Amino acid sequence: MHPKVIDCHTTTTLDQVASDAWNEDGLIRFTGLVPNAVLAHVRERLTALVGYSPENPLAFPRLGKPKLKPLGREPSCVIVDSETVSQVVGQLLGTSWSRPNSGGSWFISPPRGEQTTEPPREGWHWDGRPDLHGCTGLWVFAMLADLPFGAGGTWMMAGSHQIVSDFYGNLPMDRRGQPSKKVRRWFSDQHTWFDALNGADDQIPESESPRIFQVSGQAGDVVFMRSLTIHARPRSIGPGPRQIYVCSTEPSKASR
Repeated sequence: MHPKVIDCHTTTTLDQVASDAWNEDGLIRFTGLVPNAVLAHVRERLTALVGYSPENPLAFPRLGKPKLKPLGREPSCVIVDSETVSQVVGQLLGTSWSRPNSGGSWFISPPRGEQTTEPPREGWHWDGRPDLHGCTGLWVFAMLADLPFGAGGTWMMAGSHQIVSDFYGNLPMDRRGQPSKKVRRWFSDQHTWFDALNGADDQIPESESPRIFQVSGQAGDVVFMRSLTIHARPRSIGPGPRQIYVCSTEPSKASR
């Protein structure tokens, strides 16, 4: 099976065309959404925590989530709280929302693997269990530095959020709350392309080939992904370090 590699809809405003693309694909890129002043401040704090700029090879051994976790306690570094990003989150969700208690995560990762633009053949999955708790939010992927296609962005399957949501909506009551491993097997029994996406040799009709997208963009761009979207980590990162701020949000309890 050969997935169709696409680019997601790219915009600066949520007009009707962008809204339709968001509802259908569950993916959208807003260009230049993070203010330059916020980017400069976050990079300054990153450098202070690590001791070197992220591009410096001397910084690579120190680029890890535990080291960068303190940034989540600094309101000025929580990108989802910046006015421009926060406004778009509210528009996409159509309601009030709750920020993550952690402030988000910083995927500041050194180069790894032999650089390739080929999509992964394993590790495709979705996060969340709507049969157990709400999964109606979105994920934020904000580029802190330029991230070209093939440089290490997360891979995502367009439109998969609706397929997963429909699957759970039709799940028999006696199967709800079962272990995730069992649930994913039931899902792949209904959708053979899921196993093919994860490396099986199944022959899938061209019409059923998944449309997949890799997070990429320029510094300040933000990719939004609906909850339950099927996604996977990249095969490689490079030639430089990957620098992305990531967080998930859900509608506030009062609005559910």
